[in-house]
Amino acid sequence: MCDEIFKSENFVGSVIWQHSIQGKGYEGKFSLHHNYILCYKKSDAFELGQLERTEEHNVNYKNPDNDPNGRWRAGDIRNALYRKNLIYDIETPSGGIIKPPTNGWRFSKETMFEKMKIGQVSFSEDESRLIYKIYLKDQEGRVPETVWFGKEVGTTRDANNELKALFGEKLFDTPKPEKLLKRILHIASKENDIVLDFFMGSATTQAVSLKMKRRFIGIEQMDYINSVSVERLKKVIGKTEKQDGELLESIDFDNGGISREVNWHGGGSFIYCELAKQNQTYADQILEADSNEKMIAVWQQMKEKAFLSYQFDKQKFDERIEAFKTLSLDDQKKFLLEVLDKNQLYVNFSEMADETYGISEADKKINKQFYKIL
Repeated sequence: MCDEIFKSENFVGSVIWQHSIQGKGYEGKFSLHHNYILCYKKSDAFELGQLERTEEHNVNYKNPDNDPNGRWRAGDIRNALYRKNLIYDIETPSGGIIKPPTNGWRFSKETMFEKMKIGQVSFSEDESRLIYKIYLKDQEGRVPETVWFGKEVGTTRDANNELKALFGEKLFDTPKPEKLLKRILHIASKENDIVLDFFMGSATTQAVSLKMKRRFIGIEQMDYINSVSVERLKKVIGKTEKQDGELLESIDFDNGGISREVNWHGGGSFIYCELAKQNQTYADQILEADSNEKMIAVWQQMKEKAFLSYQFDKQKFDERIEAFKTLSLDDQKKFLLEVLDKNQLYVNFSEMADETYGISEADKKINKQFYKIL
């Protein structure tokens, strides 16, 4: 599906995330401890960022020869793919010959001799091989790897604890920890970039975006958006309190998750909007109806104002309304839901000026601002 949407040539890589550390499952079966994260790019303009470095990642860098450039480790001087122009012999100081690797050297002959000149490439003591030095001073970060361990990016249990700290209870079966989203946003975006999340859920992506100074768009169609998603973002922003009539700094904000790592102290803002309903209004009424009389009342509104399927004949249906009343309540609901034109569940942007829909001037303004139509 992702190949179809983003195109297979834009596939960047697949990451294994260790979402669970504790063993679980039944005897005779594997205990599932990982999920996959798929990375796709939109175009060649995408740049995969690097991860932060700690001293733990530098343990293999030494300086046994007192190189003035500092600590280094030996790197692979072979080329990963076959390159005919990188296949050449190298003569050693004593007149011996070092043959090229199967795919060729990592550098062109000119670059190789330049690196030898400055000491970044040298001969081993027995002159049987070349040593390529990768200096610690040149490593701003570290290249992202395809296995992410729970101790580094958190687990599902960590994510549940974060939500419990905010809401006092477990709300989802498979929430994502803030550290996981922090790593994703760190290598895939920069400050002030826009992060889009089509399945907002518990709003972890949006919470982390706020804390990492990213803008965001979150989309959710489930009812918990009001009780969980929006409320979580309010807690991230925090409350401003007064003392003796003077505003204090935000002192009641979410200080869990990655807050301490990124020095989060609350603040920021967001706008919460709902789609303007058209046919969805009648779909909701159909689903909520608990009697035959209410279903008939919904139909009376539908035939006057709803967008119905072009194949449906309102007049013929009214002529057979008594037969409709004999159906079970569930069958009545299925029938009327099928009649609604699903392409008209919500008001289209192009139709918002139609007075029939009653869109307020304030709502029209924010829509125009969103689409930059001023």
